[in-house]
Amino acid sequence: AWKKRWFVLRSGRLSGDPDVLEYYKNDHAKKPIRVIDLNLCEQVDAGLTFNKKDLEHSFIFDIKTIDRIFYLVADTEEEMN
Repeated sequence: AWKKRWFVLRSGRLSGDPDVLEYYKNDHAKKPIRVIDLNLCEQVDAGLTFNKKDLEHSFIFDIKTIDRIFYLVADTEEEMN
């Protein structure tokens, strides 16, 4: 099931922390549902398609980590990038 989430990309370059992608239930949530360590990211694939009518004109991509594949959908190419 697809669920709408709020994503925040955090760079750790200045602090020495890893770069992470956090996602939250919405843009007002204080605590992330999950933090994806981008150092564990093995691959990112863009331009994916799914046979589902409501995803027809969406920008779909995935993030492959050691543990899991995250499928993400953005409304625009700019948001996806």
